[in-house]
Amino acid sequence: MAITTHYFFLTAMFILIIMFTSLDFTAAQIGVCYGRNGAGLPLPPRVVELFKQYNIKRMRIYDTYAPTLEALRGSDIELTVGILNMQLEEVAASQANADRWVQTNIRNYGNVRFRTIIVGNECHVAKTRKRIG
Repeated sequence: MAITTHYFFLTAMFILIIMFTSLDFTAAQIGVCYGRNGAGLPLPPRVVELFKQYNIKRMRIYDTYAPTLEALRGSDIELTVGILNMQLEEVAASQANADRWVQTNIRNYGNVRFRTIIVGNECHVAKTRKRIG
């Protein structure tokens, strides 16, 4: 019985060691939220330079600020972008409005790597329902 338990633990340890050595921990990527509320902040081109310098591959912005999108052109940084709460009612009003928003804010920046579009930020459901639905 003691020998069987001993072999079980050795086998389990061996399997765990093999599992952990085969995992690719470098595949995890760091992303940073790039907020623009504040004084003395660097300009978007400098922010993109800093992302590249520190090998940060993902960025989240809360709106589609054109200078930021311009700075991201060709940067290979994966971008998560938000639709502002104040834009939700207009974008949700019709398919044409949604298409226009996508054309203006996404498709016009063909060499920006958009990863995700976030709809709203900390939306208040009761207020949103009154305006949209």
